[in-house]
Amino acid sequence: MRVLIAPDSFKGSLSAPQVAEAIARGVAAADPDGQRVVVPLADGGEGTAEVLRDGLGGSWEAVETVDPLGRPLSAGVVRLDTGPVVVEAAKAIGHPLLLERERDPWRTSSAGLAWLLKAALLQRPAEIWVSLGGTATNDGGLGLLKALGARFQDPAGRPLDPVLGRLEEVAGIDLKPVQKALEGIRFKILVDVDNPLAGPRGATYTFGPQKGARPQDLEALDRELAHLGRLLEQACGRPVAELAGAGAAGGLGAALAAVSGAAPVYGIEAVLAAADFDVKARDADLVFTGEGRVDGQTLAGKVVMGVARRAQRYRLPVICL
Repeated sequence: MRVLIAPDSFKGSLSAPQVAEAIARGVAAADPDGQRVVVPLADGGEGTAEVLRDGLGGSWEAVETVDPLGRPLSAGVVRLDTGPVVVEAAKAIGHPLLLERERDPWRTSSAGLAWLLKAALLQRPAEIWVSLGGTATNDGGLGLLKALGARFQDPAGRPLDPVLGRLEEVAGIDLKPVQKALEGIRFKILVDVDNPLAGPRGATYTFGPQKGARPQDLEALDRELAHLGRLLEQACGRPVAELAGAGAAGGLGAALAAVSGAAPVYGIEAVLAAADFDVKARDADLVFTGEGRVDGQTLAGKVVMGVARRAQRYRLPVICL
């Protein structure tokens, strides 16, 4: 039997390669003479840069940045042999970088992603891929926009340094400095969810609790992101807050869409293509996949759903762990 092993990471426990290795050991114990094809995957969250590098070839380039609480951090970006530079948000502002007691969406900032993007921009590639899953932030991209040079004004047109919790003081955003810096570069925004920015299915109500939001925080946080979404739409002239994936990474999907002109796309599709999944699936008899938790979010663009849909093309049975 030829078994294709294609899991995601188990967040907080094992990386995708570690999960794949564990499954492979189990399969080998059950069928010593069988073939095992190991393809660790990601969907725009943690590990996406490594999976793309392994699939397409590329190299790491070290970058100094800050974590979600502004502490110095060494991270990096990947330059693929095919040309694009991959920036993984979780490397700078990822959920695993914080202790549980440090998780607080009123304090955590997406600014660290800006330093990774600046490093990628220095290379002036034709294309930058930004993977957004797995972040500890819920600021709608406010920290990112500030760090990239966006300008904020109060109702009188005076410059303002906004903070989460007082975004109602902001009457306008000038995105032109950021848009100019990104000019001439194509962006691919890789996401693992299809949620809008705000509302019942938005970033806050869906993902806020896992980032430290208390029940009494949700309404106020959602109101902040809804206001920021309206400002972004006024500034860029596009309905970015309602895009599928706008709520990814605490609203970074909307912010990046506003400044880059791109729309979020499912990261799992890019990763499956890079891994030549279809070629490997054609010769398989069985597929193993999995992730740390299978729930309603799984249906919104996670690895398990992406693998199941591809396997269905070839009428392959799928076992999910």
